Amino acid sequence: MGDLMNQWTMRDYLRVLFRQQKIIITSTIIVTGIVIIGLMLNTKVYEAQVKMLVSGEKEVASLYYKQLFETDNNPESLTQIEIVTANPVLERAVKVLKLYDRPFDYEYKFASPLKRYLVEYFAHQHEKEMEQLPPEKQKLLRFRQALDALRKCIKVEPIKETNVFTIHVRDFDAQQAAILANVVSRSYVIFDLEQQLAELKLKYGPKHPIVLQLRDNIDEMTNNLSGKTLPDIESIGPASVKIIQQAEVPLKPTSQHRFLIVILAFLTGIFFGMVLSFIFEYMDQSIKSSGEAEDLLKLPILGNIPKILRWGMLVNSKFPQGYIKGLNSLADHISLLQTESGFKSMVLAGCHPKEGASSLAANLSLIASEYSGKNVLLLEANLRHPNFQKLFKVRREAGLADLLTGQKKLDEVVDEVKSGMSLITAGKTNLNPVLLLGSTRMNQLMDELKDRFDLIVIDAPPLADFQDGYLLSSLADKTLLVVSENRTRRQVAAKVVDAFGGLKEKILGVILNRRLYSIPNWLYQQL
Repeated sequence: MGDLMNQWTMRDYLRVLFRQQKIIITSTIIVTGIVIIGLMLNTKVYEAQVKMLVSGEKEVASLYYKQLFETDNNPESLTQIEIVTANPVLERAVKVLKLYDRPFDYEYKFASPLKRYLVEYFAHQHEKEMEQLPPEKQKLLRFRQALDALRKCIKVEPIKETNVFTIHVRDFDAQQAAILANVVSRSYVIFDLEQQLAELKLKYGPKHPIVLQLRDNIDEMTNNLSGKTLPDIESIGPASVKIIQQAEVPLKPTSQHRFLIVILAFLTGIFFGMVLSFIFEYMDQSIKSSGEAEDLLKLPILGNIPKILRWGMLVNSKFPQGYIKGLNSLADHISLLQTESGFKSMVLAGCHPKEGASSLAANLSLIASEYSGKNVLLLEANLRHPNFQKLFKVRREAGLADLLTGQKKLDEVVDEVKSGMSLITAGKTNLNPVLLLGSTRMNQLMDELKDRFDLIVIDAPPLADFQDGYLLSSLADKTLLVVSENRTRRQVAAKVVDAFGGLKEKILGVILNRRLYSIPNWLYQQL
């Protein structure tokens, strides 16, 4: 397969894509569908932000303030994030805003219809679990859950080469996002003031004017923990960490570029499907084209017969023009070869069942008798699985088997299907088909038939399953090997051809049956 792919043209690559279009379409639908469902399950959130300044100016200097933003990779810079999300800061915000009273299905009214079912389900399950706990444990657990939920909604980002960092807070409600951001930032300022107060009390005592002033500042900041926007001068505060920009209500949810994500998912699905197509093509060991069959078997391709949804006999059914055209071309090719070499009998045999060799033999006989004007006989030598009696609606049950066992004479088993075409069905027997087909009577019969008919088309059992076909090939003038696109495996076809041994010279060529013309004709003509 690798050597064949090295010789591929643009048509070969396009043929793979069009042939495996179901895989590409399925992959695209699955990937795009998963992404769309994921977006539907991802409730839109709003993000508010507060900008903070670390001045480092304290009555009692702390070493970490001096080192906080000296280098980008300084481990001390992580201290800021840890303080903002520390329990003392967030607990104050949870208590002030009473986040522990939020319902478990808080997300419900903001979620998509699909997500609401999940929110409602998990909220109900959570409520059932909470009801089994004592009231005190319920209160403690709800507080801890509110604390963890708030921490997950906070992100702190230092701004490079400055003493400024940003606190980002997300919530499903835009106004709540701004309130949370302001309360968290002011809680952080209060926490910083409390640290200074503790240090100043140790240094100056509890009655010192600076200590008293700092306590008043803490009380004033605590009273402003409503989350509402304050005048800038009041929001800054006297702490060493200052609010330089308060949170405002965000106008739009965080940008997810949903349309762009869906487009990228669509393209990813197509690309993934194309990759899978070539993987499956590489793993599939069946014959894919007439060129591949010719290179593999070292035999000429006599015709390409398009795939049809059903099989039957031309005289009883209507077939697409492409199928009729393929049969006509094959019949013309065989007629030309017959004129050149003068053969009268040929075996049509596939490698495995369900490759369409029998229907091809029947319809080829009809076409050859109609357009060439020759007297054609269709001989059903497939004694193992006969079907021509039903297909041609023949009432006579006697056939080849009865003729070979001496129960019937030739004229008693020949049926004229139409002007110029006759049929001998398989008949019925309990004997081993190999014994019958290898008998002297069979050899004599072939001579009789050649004297009576211009062309004898012999339908044989699958070559890979039975020896009957090789035996018939030794009796007939020529053999046509039928391979089916996307069904006949390369190794099997090659093994069948090798098994002919000295009879290989009798192989007239290969017929590629059930050919799929995957590439649209308008595109194929441009390549």
